[in-house]
Amino acid sequence: MGQESMNSRMMRIGRNELTFDRVIPIEEIMERVNGVTLDAVAAIADQIFSNEMFAMATVGPTVKKKRAKKSVA
Repeated sequence: MGQESMNSRMMRIGRNELTFDRVIPIEEIMERVNGVTLDAVAAIADQIFSNEMFAMATVGPTVKKKRAKKSVA
């Protein structure tokens, strides 16, 4: 935290007050960041990148191609 500028520190404190109605200590933020597990990241990635969420849009002339087989995950 010694390398954090005064302006950066005041912006963080102000943003915390406006968003959370309290100042969140750096230690608490670091605990939460360090508490993230690989399983939690994988679960979120599965939700974000599920097959149902993808779409494609094209602009201009296109060439018809064979439709890709739906992958089974």
